[in-house]
Amino acid sequence: MDAVAAAMVEAALGDKMLPLAVNLVHPRPVEAKHVMTSIQAAIADILGQHLDIVPFRRWLSIVEQSAGAATADVLIDIPAIKLLDFFHAVSKGNDEIVSSNSLSAEAGGLGSFATEKMMSVSHTVLSQLPSIGREDAARWVKYWRELGFLN
Repeated sequence: MDAVAAAMVEAALGDKMLPLAVNLVHPRPVEAKHVMTSIQAAIADILGQHLDIVPFRRWLSIVEQSAGAATADVLIDIPAIKLLDFFHAVSKGNDEIVSSNSLSAEAGGLGSFATEKMMSVSHTVLSQLPSIGREDAARWVKYWRELGFLN
């Protein structure tokens, strides 16, 4: 969040005319697999627990099975059940990406965000921003633990 705030301040206080709209996303995206393995490593290091990484379709199938007899307690333990329609759409979008061999789409079938306008008004901050990595995942896991989301 510090980088987002710094980029917005640089854009707002800079000399360049601001575009009507910009996409503020990380200028150096990484593959989801890299993010997941970084989270997996952070959970092992910080919580001392092993997290299995499973393919999205398998995870979705497990959530669907849990939804079959979902009680109020199950919905608290597995809130993803409430978002099954969304996850089905993400799965369909992923299938379309794979079948089209598209390299210009994000997970779930979303188009890639154009970042040129934001880079033009906040080049200093964004050009120095490192790719998301293990250090970021460790911060996320620590934060999730503090919130009580992870035990």
